[in-house]
Amino acid sequence: MSAFFGNMLIALKNSISATTLSAANNQTTTSLSATVSGGRGTYTYLWVQSGTSCTITSSTSASTTFTGSGVSGTTTVYCQTKDTITGNTLNTNTCTITWTTPTPISVSITSSIAAGGVSPQTINVLSITGGSGTYSSATWSRIAFTGGTGGTVSGNTSSATATRGGTTNTSSTFQVVITDSLGATGTSNSCVISWNIA
Repeated sequence: MSAFFGNMLIALKNSISATTLSAANNQTTTSLSATVSGGRGTYTYLWVQSGTSCTITSSTSASTTFTGSGVSGTTTVYCQTKDTITGNTLNTNTCTITWTTPTPISVSITSSIAAGGVSPQTINVLSITGGSGTYSSATWSRIAFTGGTGGTVSGNTSSATATRGGTTNTSSTFQVVITDSLGATGTSNSCVISWNIA
């Protein structure tokens, strides 16, 4: 839309930085920006959405991100720009956001260790796939044991150190739960460490 300012026709122009975006349905998109030229004075911005509901981080800023609600689908967004002096308004082109279902976290660790009489032992994380964002934490635990006190385990997203539980502990079973930066979790297979007690 355009309007006369004095004897001059002022045209408001705008553009949008992307026409498609995608993210897992519980993630936040990269930034989307509206650029405005023409008109007079300063501009105001209002981001509008339709379709699958999402959260607009900064609905009245020139740039914003969008966060999914946990539902897969598509959201259409555009920015309504306005010249504060002439009152001209102009909508940008639309951007379609595709929200996808995140893949579950899958964790693989060493499945068995014949430890002889050696303690502690190292359990390696062989692979972590799926989820969203970064893998932020690892919670290791002992889930079963034979003899003694079962031993202890502690570690991170790469490996863990497991100890024998006393002089009569012959085997212990350990596993890890990996958590990503958005709170999703995945539980590994079990690792059985067998100790030969002389």
